Amino acid sequence: MIHASESDLRHAFHKHHSAVQETKAACSYLLLFYAVECGLKSIWLKRNNLTGTDRIRNPTLLSKDRHNFGVWIKELRLPLQQFQIQNIRRSQPWEESWEHLKA
Repeated sequence: MIHASESDLRHAFHKHHSAVQETKAACSYLLLFYAVECGLKSIWLKRNNLTGTDRIRNPTLLSKDRHNFGVWIKELRLPLQQFQIQNIRRSQPWEESWEHLKA
């Protein structure tokens, strides 16, 4: 896992979210995926008064696949329906990643 500070994750969320708004190319889905991941982790770190991902001690959050949004959404007690993405055409390379958003 590449560790990042809460501030770095927050800035990455805003940067990638803005980039999604500027493009309609297929890569915008990857940018959106990354923006959501950075945003969720940033919020969790802030709520738990931690300065970076290197301070996370909960092994559930540091899962092997590291992209399990269901775990982060549950930890933050967010309504899952906020994360339902509709009308996305799935393709082989992205399919597994998008399933994590609905986990």
